[in-house]
Amino acid sequence: MTDHSVLLKERITFLEDRQCREMTILKEQVHTTYESLRPINFLKNSLQEFISQPDLKDSVVDGIAGIATGYVSKKLLVGNSHNPFKKIAGTLFQIAVTTLVVSNSSKIKAMGEVAFKNLFGHETKSKGIDKP
Repeated sequence: MTDHSVLLKERITFLEDRQCREMTILKEQVHTTYESLRPINFLKNSLQEFISQPDLKDSVVDGIAGIATGYVSKKLLVGNSHNPFKKIAGTLFQIAVTTLVVSNSSKIKAMGEVAFKNLFGHETKSKGIDKP
């Protein structure tokens, strides 16, 4: 055989090996992409991203607390009344309470912490440090 044919066969072997490696990498990437796009994995990854954002999480918690407080206050005010005027007044009251709670959530949290400390004593531990 000539040198050219030997070089050509070596080059073909090299390219076939490279093609095999690249095909393996491509298959792995397709599998990874497929797994990440499955609805359950997509939802799980989105939830993990959501949990890792503390500001957004606090906003959602504040919103849920506001909505729950507004709903409870409406139920206390209106009850099971079938009077349409009471229902409208209750809905307006619910909106007002929800807005008030959401916009003042940090103040409400601070007041809750003070009330908790007053009710259950001053000895609380935070991160292993005693506070007077």
